[in-house]
Amino acid sequence: MTALLALTGLAGAQDKGQVDCSTLVIYGDLTLQYDTPARKRMALSGRKGTWEACGLRVTGDGNRTTVDAGSSEALAQAMGSPEGQGLNLILLRRDVGVQPYHLTVTVAISLRALWTMDQHLHMLGDTAIGYRLDGGPLMPLLHQGRAGDVPYLPDTQVINLYAQPGPYTEFERVEINLGAGTLSVWRKHDFPKN
Repeated sequence: MTALLALTGLAGAQDKGQVDCSTLVIYGDLTLQYDTPARKRMALSGRKGTWEACGLRVTGDGNRTTVDAGSSEALAQAMGSPEGQGLNLILLRRDVGVQPYHLTVTVAISLRALWTMDQHLHMLGDTAIGYRLDGGPLMPLLHQGRAGDVPYLPDTQVINLYAQPGPYTEFERVEINLGAGTLSVWRKHDFPKN
């Protein structure tokens, strides 16, 4: 299946054409990849404008980037989950070693649970990640180099993640609206007080 690509600032003129929707994927660092039939890769974070194809609408203002897929299943599928069951986001990244090795903290969101995945959290310093479900209280997801599973109820609609600013922080806020099928990331955002 192919879709016409509508562009306004997020991609260059050379990308105009048809997108092979079966190849479209958004990686955890918010890099979009697709074929037209040539393979295209584009970092979405920090860009301005609108990109539309394959039922996705991506908008950016330079700080906030929003991916609107229309449903949580379509969003999860676009984020690389073939069954549409989850998505992975990289909130923290550190290059280590002579040949850079990317040490990341990935927050995995499924339709049933929220958790961090990494065995080297202590190497990312004392950066904290907090989360809030449906506007509830701010709870720790990563604190003092330790993380744990955070179950949430199946009827959760909005998940907010906040990462303290620091040298390894990729995104300072992420909002996943499961009801609307949208993902928004902020490069810069205040860490909530409570």
